Amino acid sequence: MNIKQDEITHVIDEGADRCYEYDGQKYPSVTTIIGSVLDKPAITPWAYKSGIEGALYVLQQEATAAKKLNDIQDYVLNTTPDLLANEIKTYGKDIESKKNDGGNRGLIVHEWVEAVANNKPEPNVPPEQEPFINSIYAWLEDYEPVFLESEQKIVHPGIGYAGTFDALAVISKHPPRKRHTDLTGKTCLIDFKTNNQGTVYADQHLPQVEAYAEAYTNAMGGSPIDERVVVGIGPAKDNKPKYQTTVSYANFQIFAPLVEYYKQRELVRAANPNGRKKK
Repeated sequence: MNIKQDEITHVIDEGADRCYEYDGQKYPSVTTIIGSVLDKPAITPWAYKSGIEGALYVLQQEATAAKKLNDIQDYVLNTTPDLLANEIKTYGKDIESKKNDGGNRGLIVHEWVEAVANNKPEPNVPPEQEPFINSIYAWLEDYEPVFLESEQKIVHPGIGYAGTFDALAVISKHPPRKRHTDLTGKTCLIDFKTNNQGTVYADQHLPQVEAYAEAYTNAMGGSPIDERVVVGIGPAKDNKPKYQTTVSYANFQIFAPLVEYYKQRELVRAANPNGRKKK
């Protein structure tokens, strides 16, 4: 089967789930399936830390604005959790604001990579995102990928999912740090992940690239892939890039059960329309 890019349409389905349409059918995205089925153990510590950071920021702002020591004392003694939560949100330090910031950062990085892959002018990058661009630029220098595809949409009608992976490239160089896997000469399906730690979360990210590879090669008739690679991109600091290159040594079976679980759960929801609604 040879499916063309312009035959796949990216849409937002009811409930803000990401999905794609192909040949009159809608298919959930790979990230929607993974995000709906798998636990995210890093979320709770992140939310806890974000709450502390937000509360501390508000207190620091109040302390800066206070004319007398009694002013900040009165604020601390008289504030309530709801008032503090509202102020944290007003300052843009709440979890939703941080999630949106992370989403915007990922979009900026992906747009930048797509421009580089297609030899187009690099888009303007907000100053706060430049440390991430510096890290990904260092990765490009270290590996020298020759891009074959970028922002490649995929669909697997037989199994029932779709998505978009970042790049397909032939790696031309082995980085100077020997501990990194040598990918020289290999055709790699690559997905970039941005976070402040530059970390690849194997349980979340590796099923994703395995799903993309299965659909691209076996459902869409794409070219053979040697390796599936996830690159975690963090902010460069003191001219030191932060990235992690992880090669997936799994296979499609790491993703297949997630699709089946997702389908069964959707059937249960359809059969129980009065159940708990998705937010």
